[in-house]
Amino acid sequence: MLPPLSYPEMIRQVKNPYDLRLRLVCSARQIGIKPTARLLGTSPQTVRLWVRRFAAQGRRGLASRSHAPKPCPHRTSGRLEARIVRLRTQTGFGAKRLKVEFELPVSEGAIARASWGRIRSTLGSAWMASRPRAGATGPAGAE
Repeated sequence: MLPPLSYPEMIRQVKNPYDLRLRLVCSARQIGIKPTARLLGTSPQTVRLWVRRFAAQGRRGLASRSHAPKPCPHRTSGRLEARIVRLRTQTGFGAKRLKVEFELPVSEGAIARASWGRIRSTLGSAWMASRPRAGATGPAGAE
């Protein structure tokens, strides 16, 4: 006979983890947190998490939540990123010189990240392949 699946394994296998979490909460209310944790092969902390979410939000609290990163409040705006990329392609200046020459209201690191991210996403790997590498003088052995 196969050993019973643990809670994390069951979550990975079920299509709707909501039902499993609801049974977990019901079991915790009937037999307690620690016995439920032992029964499902998970930690009491995990059982408490779902019991607390159920108590606070009801059935909605048992729904799966997104793991996507939250928006960054201090991220450089798209408009400023576009300006940085435009200035960088027109002038060929680096981040430090762009900041000084055009009095940009962001750090040099933000300028470098903004321009690199935009260049990479819009032009892709073709841009990188067409750029000469630093220190490259020509074909190997052609000196």
